[in-house]
Amino acid sequence: MVFGRIFNRPEPVFRPTAAFASAGTATSAVDISQIGPRMVAVVVPSGWTPGADLILQGSASGMNWTTLCNTANVTLRLSGLSAISAPRAVPFAAEAMTLGMFNHIRLLSVSAGNDGLIQQTSGRTVTFLLGG
Repeated sequence: MVFGRIFNRPEPVFRPTAAFASAGTATSAVDISQIGPRMVAVVVPSGWTPGADLILQGSASGMNWTTLCNTANVTLRLSGLSAISAPRAVPFAAEAMTLGMFNHIRLLSVSAGNDGLIQQTSGRTVTFLLGG
């Protein structure tokens, strides 16, 4: 059972949405300041921009962003998304639970070969699945 940070009450999975603007490379920020560390998955829509992966970023203020990496300093990413033909929930590695140490999260659209930014070909909305 997962308990809320403030009220110490059980909470279900938190499902906020975030949007990529057309030709955008970052989603809108999502406030997670009240929920603490959680497992992270993202519901990715079909028709994803070819060659674009997703990486997670966290921020204390919603202004300065930090890219999440594992202990080997490898960026946490979701790959192979252009093959998705229907919306699908795709989990990040367990290290993504460190996102709970931030107040805000967002996704970046990056090249499958590196962390260079890739513009989304149209506006897209993703749903975060944050659960314990």
